[in-house]
Amino acid sequence: MTPEGTGTTPVTFEVTRIDPVSRGRLMALATVRVEVAGVEFVLQGLPATLRPDGFLVVEPPQARRSDGTRCPAVILPNELLEAIAREIAAELKRQDGTG
Repeated sequence: MTPEGTGTTPVTFEVTRIDPVSRGRLMALATVRVEVAGVEFVLQGLPATLRPDGFLVVEPPQARRSDGTRCPAVILPNELLEAIAREIAAELKRQDGTG
């Protein structure tokens, strides 16, 4: 949020690593460096899964609650998660030789 509470803050990201997994629908786990307003952090373990219709879905890393259920370890804005997903999908295609 900007100091005035309005406007936008620049966000950049870079996919720094993709580890192919190919276990069931899970295709890969990705690591992404994100910078927001000059503050940098790394997201590790973003799962890239293949839906039955062939669409690749990338979700935030997951944490396990004490009751065994899973929940997102971090909540990302949809716009950022979608942009990260597009980049991961493009990188997977490049690695596969289809993109």
